[in-house]
Amino acid sequence: MPHHDGRRCRSRAASGAGIALLCTLSPLSGARAAPDASVTATAVRSAPLAAILAEAKASHAPLVLVNVWATWCDPCREELPDLLRVYRAHRVEGLRLVMISADDAEARAQAGEALATAAARAGIGRDLDATSYLKEDDDMKFIDGLDPRWSGALPATFLFDAAGRRVHSWLAPITFADLDPEIRRQLTKSGSGAKRGGAGGAPGADLPQTSRRRNP
Repeated sequence: MPHHDGRRCRSRAASGAGIALLCTLSPLSGARAAPDASVTATAVRSAPLAAILAEAKASHAPLVLVNVWATWCDPCREELPDLLRVYRAHRVEGLRLVMISADDAEARAQAGEALATAAARAGIGRDLDATSYLKEDDDMKFIDGLDPRWSGALPATFLFDAAGRRVHSWLAPITFADLDPEIRRQLTKSGSGAKRGGAGGAPGADLPQTSRRRNP
């Protein structure tokens, strides 16, 4: 799988040996800031992808932004404030944010602390109402369930419309400027009653109904 400026975290299927998790760390890896003691950690719960996407679709939000990240992925952590600023700018219009961590269950608390700290940096403070999960599915099932074109490299962000169609995928680290124009465009289309997706995703690609979980 290709690197992204040498700083993307990756998930790779090792032939005949299950899933191997790889991360090409940035120079910041050894100097992470300590958790902000003034920030309350965000609740993070485990769920399979099918349940996560079903809940998102049931919310009837005009757009659902799904971000896949991990605490051990520095580019993921670096993009969180911009991602949350986009959410802050558009949640009054109905944008729903779903965060899915690829961390192990033992890192649940760390994931919650990282999200809460990023929310504070984004100016949301303790008012972060995004839904946060740890993934339960094996890696390849999870990857294919979100976008079959996705290599599994982290971070990755996906936009779904109210009908559950994937309308855009960002398969690299993002900034506010990357996300905001497409979300504005899709919200405008949603307001006009358009049902088709945008250029970045596969129009008509529904939220997947994944099968029973398989162990990696």
